[in-house]
Amino acid sequence: SICYTDIKNASFGVSILNVGADADFSSPPDVVLENSVFRNISGSNPAYVSNDYPPGGIVSLSGTVRATNCLLTNCGEYAVLGVGQSDISLNFCTVANYTPSFNRKTASLTFDCQRPDEATPNKLPHQVRISNSIIWGSIEDELYWEGFPSSNYTIRINNSILRTKDYTPNPTEFNTSANTPNLTDDPKFKRTPFNS
Repeated sequence: SICYTDIKNASFGVSILNVGADADFSSPPDVVLENSVFRNISGSNPAYVSNDYPPGGIVSLSGTVRATNCLLTNCGEYAVLGVGQSDISLNFCTVANYTPSFNRKTASLTFDCQRPDEATPNKLPHQVRISNSIIWGSIEDELYWEGFPSSNYTIRINNSILRTKDYTPNPTEFNTSANTPNLTDDPKFKRTPFNS
């Protein structure tokens, strides 16, 4: 686990790469993140560690991530990227991803249930839980699920503020909890690149 840590100015903050011939889907690798900050995470070349996987604050390729009370800010490609059989849980987390120095076109939180290391599509079970969190940034859609809706996704979002237009018309479509997320209200951070 990683606790009370500030990770900044890097190509990636935390990365789980459970891919290839040695991938373990019955007992995937996991990481617990608590009270930590991920800032200024980007790669000028989106390949790192001799692989073709993009950089990000938290990158999970078929792994398990439990983040509590974490801040992700100024992530040039992704704040959180979950691919394959990932299980992502964000609780009391803030994503304030304004990226003033980058021309970011990707959603801060991006998920894809397709196994990343296979040429033929093989969709895997994929879980995302967001509770008591703020997901906001400089683009209109800071949330993206590839191929959604799909029975491969299990998504639970409650008591959270999310910046998205794609999922605004019917938020209960991807929410299985009783608390519908707030998809429209700006969290009104005291200082951002837009008001400083």
